[in-house]
Amino acid sequence: MESEGVATERYRTGGMAYGVIGIGCVLFALVYGVVAAREDYAPWLWPLLVFLAVSFWSVLIRPALVLGADEVELRNALHSRWVPYRLVDGAEGVDVGQVTVVRAEGRRYVASGFGRSRRTMRKDDRRGPDVAEVDHSLGWLIESKLRRRVATAHAERSEATGGVRHAWAWPEVGLRAGSGIASLVLFRAGWAPLAGCPRVRCPRVRCTRRRRWRPAAPRAVRRPPGAPGRRRRPRPGPRAPCST
Repeated sequence: MESEGVATERYRTGGMAYGVIGIGCVLFALVYGVVAAREDYAPWLWPLLVFLAVSFWSVLIRPALVLGADEVELRNALHSRWVPYRLVDGAEGVDVGQVTVVRAEGRRYVASGFGRSRRTMRKDDRRGPDVAEVDHSLGWLIESKLRRRVATAHAERSEATGGVRHAWAWPEVGLRAGSGIASLVLFRAGWAPLAGCPRVRCPRVRCTRRRRWRPAAPRAVRRPPGAPGRRRRPRPGPRAPCST
């Protein structure tokens, strides 16, 4: 392939456009709330919007498969792993399915940012390896590239300088945890005003205005003509004057 000699290559499938759209909507809501000074924005809504923006970034944009010169990086939503080609369990240790799976030192590592759909895998299997590369999908090409790099690393028989490395994405973890906890604490503390409530402007007073369910009044039943009605007690007549 033409890009075989590139030092670092990044690949991801799907989610990029949806992540950008989601972050754009969240930013619009934040800017609108600040510029328009919306009073009906509950205080717990601000950290919730931050939580949504970080979630869109970490789940839909951050995951990727990064091919380096000596190792492959499996970048997921909240953590990353670096696996040297020398430690991969042969060419069969690489599998690009719905997610990318790399087996090294008897363990299985997954990259959720790159993969193929089942329909694409069936098409690649029907075409076979003898078909030109341009007729295959991107997932099949990346799988072949990974297997070639693993085979080259095993053929050179060079000593591995290190093992599999792991690192957490602390900025994403901290922002998601902090904003999520802040929104829950503010919501539980009574910062959830109802729209149209006269107590909205006073944040120290919890709003107790709730809609109570009341049963509907029973409808009057029409009696058919001639049906016996409800018996009524006879009214007492006028009392007779006392005779002395």
